[in-house]
Amino acid sequence: MALIVTLSVFNGFSDLVATLFTAFAPQLEVTPVEGKTAPADDPVLTEIRQLPQVEVATECVEDMALVTCHDRQAMVTVKGVDDNFDRLTHIREILYGDGTFELHAADLHYGILGIRLAEQLGTGYRFDEPLQVYTPRREGQVDK
Repeated sequence: MALIVTLSVFNGFSDLVATLFTAFAPQLEVTPVEGKTAPADDPVLTEIRQLPQVEVATECVEDMALVTCHDRQAMVTVKGVDDNFDRLTHIREILYGDGTFELHAADLHYGILGIRLAEQLGTGYRFDEPLQVYTPRREGQVDK
């Protein structure tokens, strides 16, 4: 009986983890072989976007950053996404609180904190104070 209970628990955990990760992971991800970025007008990416099987394509950039709020700070992974990111993923289903997914309004840009980061910074899931985000400055594109 103990073996059946243990296996059932592990089965539940694997389902939970799979659900959490597939909620915002794309079915197909294209990344450069070398470096961190690829030009948006890359002919291969353009060709992929035009395939009839591709319903939604979105660009994103991901890098490490330092985030500060009041007297607290944390190292984070920042992921910048296109406006159509919610069409590609199920991010609205995993948001806590009012569940709004908005990237910008007028000249303001928004971000969504993970629950662990909100706890580290002491902000809670609702906060009005802007965060300070420090990232490495990138200038131009490196040509080979």
